[in-house]
Amino acid sequence: MKISIIGAGAVGTEIVNYLLLLGHVSEIVLVGRNTEKAEGEILDFTHTESFTYSKNTKLLAGSYSDCKNSDVVVITAGSQIKHGQSREDLAQVNAGIVTEITREVIRYAPNAILLVVTNPVDIATYYAVKATTIDPRRVIGTGTSLDTARLMQILGKRLALDPKNISGYVLGEHGQTSFIPWSLCSVGGMSIDTYCELNSLEKVEKAAVLQEVLSVGYDIFKRKNNTNRGIAASVYRIIRAIAVNEHSLLPLGIYIDDLYGLKDVVLSVPVVVNQTGVERVIKCEFTDGELLQLQKSAEFIKNLINTDLYNKA
Repeated sequence: MKISIIGAGAVGTEIVNYLLLLGHVSEIVLVGRNTEKAEGEILDFTHTESFTYSKNTKLLAGSYSDCKNSDVVVITAGSQIKHGQSREDLAQVNAGIVTEITREVIRYAPNAILLVVTNPVDIATYYAVKATTIDPRRVIGTGTSLDTARLMQILGKRLALDPKNISGYVLGEHGQTSFIPWSLCSVGGMSIDTYCELNSLEKVEKAAVLQEVLSVGYDIFKRKNNTNRGIAASVYRIIRAIAVNEHSLLPLGIYIDDLYGLKDVVLSVPVVVNQTGVERVIKCEFTDGELLQLQKSAEFIKNLINTDLYNKA
């Protein structure tokens, strides 16, 4: 498997680190606006080969043409949100950047699965879909995969369990309108409320959990001016599902054109991921309130989409 990463910043280089341990990657191409930095990162990574016993991977700091025949292309490049900047402003800047990158990538790797990380990721994924004629199910946004990991960690801490024992999702927008469909959340096959009641645990304050999920990314950003570890792990998880044809169920951002009454928008919903990208969307039995929250997320994202921008791009 050949993987190209567009963007040699903190997220892009952290993804390289994870992929070197995967064992299924024959070649990694790192494309950065600052070519010298990308070359330095790759040179640094080559010195890890003597310490690891996974398959050695060919490493290259290159350009778009070097992405030829990539199986997966990860797009992390874009402007980073600045203190005081609105997501609306960032959306318009990065929409243009992702549109340009997508068109360049597809010239050289028309059969690749595109994995979009650039924020606001739902908007960026939408523009990536609009910038190409490939099957939209091969254009995947990381969406709420990281939010869901945060949810599992927060609940695991409250319930004194390994986070991997929690089953549940954060869905909708990767942002302030995301929501937790508690009807789909469980521990040991039981609802969270039932689990707590039967095991003499304090009831989970659901509103407080959602607020922590929504705020923890900002808490990290305030302290270190970026978030790169968690999102890189999310990308690794998605690529692993593709690389070994897992048919794994993950909450990812996909282009929706006829689902739950929603059209022409990118939202995170549970999907099955395999070597083709998104194999299928899993329909869920949401409560009326959860459906309303999904619709609110869709409305919010649609209001950020500048149709003039993608029509002219």
